[in-house]
Amino acid sequence: MQRPCVRLTTGLLATVLALSLGAVAGQAQQATLTGRVIDQATDEPLPGARVNVTGTNLISVADQEGGYTLRGVTPGPVEVRVAFVGYEPQRRRVEVNAGDNTLDDFALVAAPYQLEEVVTTVTGEQRNIELGNKPAVIRADEIVQEAPITNFSDLLTGRASGVQVLPSGGTTGTGTRIRIRGSSSVSLPNDPLLYVDGIRIDDETQSLAAVAAVGGQTVSRLNDINPEEIQSIEIIKGPSAATLYGTEAANGVIQVTTKRGQAGRPRWNLYLEQGAVTEPNEFPTNFVGLAADGSPCFLEDEATGLCTQDRLASFNTLENPRTTPYGTGYRQQYGANVSGGSEQVQYFISGEYEGERGVLRLPDFERTRLIEQFALDEIPEEVNHPNDLRRVSLRANLGSRLASNLDLNISTGFLSSDLRLPQNDNNILGLLGSAYFGIADSTSDIFNNGYGFFLPGEVFQIRTSQDVERYTASSNLNWRPTGWLTGRAIVGLDLTTRKDRQFQPNGEGPDFIDQLQGFVNDARRQIFQYTVDVGATGTFQLTPRLTSRTSVGTQYFKNTFNGTDATAQFLPVGPPTVTAGSQRDATETTSETVTVGGYVEQQFGWNDRLFVTGGLRGDDNSSFGRDFDVVVYPKAGVSWLISQEPFFGSSSVVSELRLRGAIGASGVQPVDTAAARFFAPVAISKNGDQNGVTLQNLGNPGLKPERSREIELGFDAGFFGSRVGLEFTYYDKLTTDALVLVPVALSLGATTARFENLGSVRNSGVEVGINAAILQSRNLSWDIALSGSYNRDNLRTLGRGVSPIILGDQRFVPNYPLGGYWAPPILSFNDANGDGIIAGSEVVVGDTAIFVGRSQPNKLLTLSTGLSLLDDHIRVTGLLDYRGGHRLQNLTDDFRCASPAGFNCRALFDRTTPLEDQATVAARTFSGTATTFGFLEDAEFLKLRELSLTFFPPDSWARLFRAERMSLTLTGRNLATWTGYSGVDPEVNQEGQANFATLDFLTQPPVRYYTARVNLTF
Repeated sequence: MQRPCVRLTTGLLATVLALSLGAVAGQAQQATLTGRVIDQATDEPLPGARVNVTGTNLISVADQEGGYTLRGVTPGPVEVRVAFVGYEPQRRRVEVNAGDNTLDDFALVAAPYQLEEVVTTVTGEQRNIELGNKPAVIRADEIVQEAPITNFSDLLTGRASGVQVLPSGGTTGTGTRIRIRGSSSVSLPNDPLLYVDGIRIDDETQSLAAVAAVGGQTVSRLNDINPEEIQSIEIIKGPSAATLYGTEAANGVIQVTTKRGQAGRPRWNLYLEQGAVTEPNEFPTNFVGLAADGSPCFLEDEATGLCTQDRLASFNTLENPRTTPYGTGYRQQYGANVSGGSEQVQYFISGEYEGERGVLRLPDFERTRLIEQFALDEIPEEVNHPNDLRRVSLRANLGSRLASNLDLNISTGFLSSDLRLPQNDNNILGLLGSAYFGIADSTSDIFNNGYGFFLPGEVFQIRTSQDVERYTASSNLNWRPTGWLTGRAIVGLDLTTRKDRQFQPNGEGPDFIDQLQGFVNDARRQIFQYTVDVGATGTFQLTPRLTSRTSVGTQYFKNTFNGTDATAQFLPVGPPTVTAGSQRDATETTSETVTVGGYVEQQFGWNDRLFVTGGLRGDDNSSFGRDFDVVVYPKAGVSWLISQEPFFGSSSVVSELRLRGAIGASGVQPVDTAAARFFAPVAISKNGDQNGVTLQNLGNPGLKPERSREIELGFDAGFFGSRVGLEFTYYDKLTTDALVLVPVALSLGATTARFENLGSVRNSGVEVGINAAILQSRNLSWDIALSGSYNRDNLRTLGRGVSPIILGDQRFVPNYPLGGYWAPPILSFNDANGDGIIAGSEVVVGDTAIFVGRSQPNKLLTLSTGLSLLDDHIRVTGLLDYRGGHRLQNLTDDFRCASPAGFNCRALFDRTTPLEDQATVAARTFSGTATTFGFLEDAEFLKLRELSLTFFPPDSWARLFRAERMSLTLTGRNLATWTGYSGVDPEVNQEGQANFATLDFLTQPPVRYYTARVNLTF
């Protein structure tokens, strides 16, 4: 018996076939339209401009000379519409005769803000004004030419309202978390889906095997995408926009379109980038108060008469020139691409090498020690510089017109990456832990250059690497049997092969739990992502005023994960192989997830200004429980270009106004094994030579996906001839059937808990965007973009009888934000005896934990600006980024002040420490309550993310290099931070890309980049 989703898919395919076969009959004699698209002010061609016949699927993209060709046009009166980013769209009604027709040039007028830009949807390309929601569009090809972009995450940071990019720290090669309109799942990942050229690709944010652990910071597959290859990025926010993307799309979708060739002669672009990576942060100083006999004397003990301080010693290991492990890193990038082709075949081919060395390096005193201890001629590079990234990216995109109504686009990309990572974060072997918990008294016999547990030369001997080879390929076939019907088929594969390796040689490195005798861990991963997407769209001009657009389609996604882990200890001197170890172990993991879905969407348009859309999506997924069948997601939307209505009239102020609204649903699937009951092997004899099985996972046959429903309302407006644009959106998102881990009876003989669909979460908020061309003249132009958002998340319920979830100081409590901070409050403190010391007895602490604040920012504000001078020969751009409404746990200072491993923070020993800081430490360490309340700090900040200066010299300069154009760009990234947070940086996160956990604990803070880039076009 067929499952309902299979029957739905079969029916949709039959519909597509019937439409295609029926479309061939009855075609009228066809015509061809040709012409050019140019800039009205300069008469320069506008390659890439989109030309189409209104009410049909006939589309042409202008070539390098601005030329276009529209074939298959039905003779008679038609409307031709031209649109190009940064220009006001233009329409023209023409009478078309059978045969060839040549139109006059379309001369477009520059308009910084316009509503008719084209975006990519599940059903194909559509104009923005037809959608009931507002996707964010990032023009990556323009940004990388004038901004300090070092990875894919930089392209997203601060460029779209409601989108948060949360870096984990400053270690080269580590990743980020991305959140669109906050978080809505307690147990499942809150990351958006990632598509590249129409296929779904792996965007794992914690891409490092446990056997190669370095602490909290890990690698993200997001940054495998080369920004130089990207044409544009579209961000689909929330279920109301992402319904047709199906299960897994509730957290939003990021769509990447790579560059394409355009008909014309070959055009070469070469670029070279060199730069420095620096450590700009101020690190805490270690303190110790000493009595006359040299023993430690705490302020608390001095206040109670147990000792008297004779002197105060301090040392800053990380800022002392002799002992610091920080130096100047290095960044380099070299690339070339070529594009061009004929009307039949277009191509884009690119290649790039990128290298980055992080800021960590072996201090001079350690270099001398290692050379002497091991009789070395030189220090191995992986020990001298333990953080290094080298990457090669290749891409070949091909577009071919197989027939007048049949196009094939093929995209292929290859990445080879080698990364070395240091020990960091919550890790006794981490370098910063040894520095933060080091010795402050330089006269001590155990001073050890200020380091606590281990020296840098020992820690850097643990050599952790990740080698990745990734191949992504997609083919997109578009068939237009008639002017009203388009069929498309997308097939693609994303294959990632990964080797994570960790090695410590025998007799070298830290002496920690047998590690000094050598160990090697080797983890191999292969991740396959398959995409098959087939659909058809019929576009009809039902009446002169009424248009119809009907789309049907089916999709198939498959993810396969294969992994093996091998470990060995007690290595002899020699090659670091697993087989060389005297104690060995190995594990193997395989998992597979399959999604099959189908959709139908219907849109009606009235007078090309009022659009009403409805749709339905059905999915079946291998992660659903066996008793749950198909999930169905509906959607509806309306878009009204009210400024085009006769009653609106003309206005010199409001040039465009669109009202929009959408409602839709989507979901997130359970983890692949949560619903299944399965067994695990177990030894049943004393010698382990006989095996049995035990019930490992109880499973849940009724397990369903989490389901999110969202309402979105908003408007878009253009003012003063579209020189100013305003966008406003309100959204309300409700997630039900949220997965909650619930305890089960031990008598069942399986795991102690299983997932059930019990919870509910609500997210609501507003997003605002303003774009303005303040000045426009030959010698001076100035544009700004301001975007902001506010999000409120609320855990409505965890289910009847389910207790709040407590993860350290973060909790999931109904009627409060997800993962918020909780702690007993400091009610008051008072230096009663006036001795300048706050003792534990002078602090009053509450006996019950209270909600202190959110752990994630919920207020975002970004200001970007660009200034062009001297006839566009100089361009200056900058980006300011504000985040607030949240707190951050300063666990680094907590440990330094309250843990015997540290006990070296200023407030413990220095009488001049502000009383409030003394009270925080006294409440944590000496009050008897040990509250972390004072270490849950306001983490509001403002950052100067980017600043760049680009010089476009006269063409005569370029001709010296036999080039047509050239540019020189000087840039800086992470140039300044303004915050009241007392830690090193308010953005660090020891938990890396973890779902919710957020801690400032022994983490490398963000670094600063200075780069110089030369671009040449031939």
